[in-house]
Amino acid sequence: MGVHNLLLLLIVVLLVGIAIMIALSIFDAQSTAENKDGITSGLVRVAADAYSFKTRPAILGGGSGAYDESSGANTPYRIPANMSSDYHGTYSVTAAQPHSCILEGISSKNSSWHAICVVDDGGNASIKYFGW
Repeated sequence: MGVHNLLLLLIVVLLVGIAIMIALSIFDAQSTAENKDGITSGLVRVAADAYSFKTRPAILGGGSGAYDESSGANTPYRIPANMSSDYHGTYSVTAAQPHSCILEGISSKNSSWHAICVVDDGGNASIKYFGW
């Protein structure tokens, strides 16, 4: 009877261990997806701010039709300090050109995960992901 109980205990411990491993794997996958969604949301928010800068007149601190200073703006688009980072990552302007602005978001969970967002002349954002 003792061997039977030990064998049953061993099987239960193995099943619990396998269940824990599966749960951790699912949690990690969800955490990764949540971080990617957060970076996407942050980049879209910054892209909207960049387009707002582009459409605002230079006298009001905007770009007068450009993301850079080619249309008379004092400076190219810069991410406001309160938008440059959040729980999911940090955001920066890679390049501000007259008709497009390239933004980058780097994950706070894993620095090799990053996304590049290109905002075009009409304010449309396209995002590409690397490392996820």
